[in-house]
Amino acid sequence: MCLLCLMLCAQREEFTSFWEQYRHRPLTARNQILASVCPQVYGLYVVKLAVALVLIGGVQVMISN
Repeated sequence: MCLLCLMLCAQREEFTSFWEQYRHRPLTARNQILASVCPQVYGLYVVKLAVALVLIGGVQVMISN
């Protein structure tokens, strides 16, 4: 297997393990992720949530005819 495939498999396993651990508490998992987004901003979860959503949100696609 190539190195990229091994890395993707490891990331998939880590992702699955993380969400399996917090299966019944998704908001706790969200807070855990947000705590690592910007650790120097302590507490302000609404601000961190907004920053995280902007970073992963992407851009709007404009299709012209």
